Amino acid sequence: MTPINRNLLATLAALMTASALQGDGLALARWCLVADDIGRGALVAAGERPVRYERSYWAVWPPRAGHIPGVKAFIAWLQAEAAAFPLPSQAAAR
Repeated sequence: MTPINRNLLATLAALMTASALQGDGLALARWCLVADDIGRGALVAAGERPVRYERSYWAVWPPRAGHIPGVKAFIAWLQAEAAAFPLPSQAAAR
């Protein structure tokens, strides 16, 4: 990760995926970032068994924003999208 400032980090995930899409090699990527590319055949999975990543994404906000209707609506939408997103084994069954 590249530190941009004390509160923000940027990964090279997009660059790595773009490189794999151009045929420059293999990329280790999170399923949620490459599922569409795999689904349309632009990338292929390097193995049959995905490896579960120990870390998660977290939606965070300052306490003062928790009561804002837009924040609540966004979190509800985000949770629904995450619940509906197919896991690798479910996507392969489609």
